[in-house]
Amino acid sequence: PPVEADTDKISQVLGNLLSNALKYTPVNGKVGVTAEARGSEIVLRVADNGAGIPREQWDHIFDRFSQLSDPNVSQIQGFGLGLNIVKKIVEAHGGAVWCDSEVGRGSEFYISLPITVATDPDVDKSVTMAGRQVLVCDADPELAATIAQTLRHENYDARVVHSGCRLLSLLGQGDVDVVITDVLLPDINATDLLDALKRTKDHPFRLIIHSYAGDGRELIQTYGADIFLRRPVSKEELVMAVETAMKKRDTVGLSVMLVESNDVDTVDLQNRLSDAGHVPLLAPSIDRAAALMHDYATDVVLVPSSALGHEWEELGELGPTDREHTRILVLCDGARRKDRALSDTHGVQLVNLRNGLDELLETLLRPEPALTGEYA
Repeated sequence: PPVEADTDKISQVLGNLLSNALKYTPVNGKVGVTAEARGSEIVLRVADNGAGIPREQWDHIFDRFSQLSDPNVSQIQGFGLGLNIVKKIVEAHGGAVWCDSEVGRGSEFYISLPITVATDPDVDKSVTMAGRQVLVCDADPELAATIAQTLRHENYDARVVHSGCRLLSLLGQGDVDVVITDVLLPDINATDLLDALKRTKDHPFRLIIHSYAGDGRELIQTYGADIFLRRPVSKEELVMAVETAMKKRDTVGLSVMLVESNDVDTVDLQNRLSDAGHVPLLAPSIDRAAALMHDYATDVVLVPSSALGHEWEELGELGPTDREHTRILVLCDGARRKDRALSDTHGVQLVNLRNGLDELLETLLRPEPALTGEYA
């Protein structure tokens, strides 16, 4: 299928990739070019069987004036501006670029281009991306590039690395708002990585763990992660996680999960929570709230009583009554004696919405009272 693109610029991209492939391929070597449709994208591949690039250097090859060297591979030299230009042109088209290589077996460079795009290759998004710096770390070069591409479509400035050491090095320099990383990396074990990230948390970034491995609750409570995304994850889930993490980056308020109900104006409540400096997250049901609580750091859950059954048994899905990390507030229209008794039984706070949302917002900031049946 056709691709909407600047012919001259994409020709320059392929020219640069082919030039490098030919330069680093030995006599009687092979250089191949392929193109295929993958869903809504065209993926172009330029492959060679030259010297190859060490994995620990994949992070650097698209940098401006990168100089690659390896004592065991004398053929590898600097790539100059070529790959940096490739990266800028492809990303301006709404696409992604990545490398997969092994020393002694050659290199494969990929570029993906949307079959239809709404972006202008000449538009500078630096203004809209200001203060939206996301660092993506994954050993899988295609997955990392795809995540970054998705986020760039949402006007985030996404940068990709492939190793834990490179991730920690860039974090030490600051200027990162959100980190998305796997914990299964080739150069560092999961525990050492998480400990190092926890020590680095004095820099004000928010942490999203995106992995097959790990327990969301442990990662949040023990290592200070903000969100755990279990693979595979949809684009919608990814964007929601980054948006939530970015909001937490910009506020010192509480993370508040709100269970939807027809009896509560959730849009108005979300806006009031945001205006008060909190980070609201909407859950369509109790069971969805329970799942999100496991993988999102949550300070408070707001549950309208209309979303509960006769004896509020559904609250058991939200975890044990000795909630050390999360407060649960049940919102009711009037506080009947039975409501107060049920709140005691389930170890939750009761908030009377007849007193208005200001009362609720004040309750969020007050320490949780002893459960004596006396509530707002």
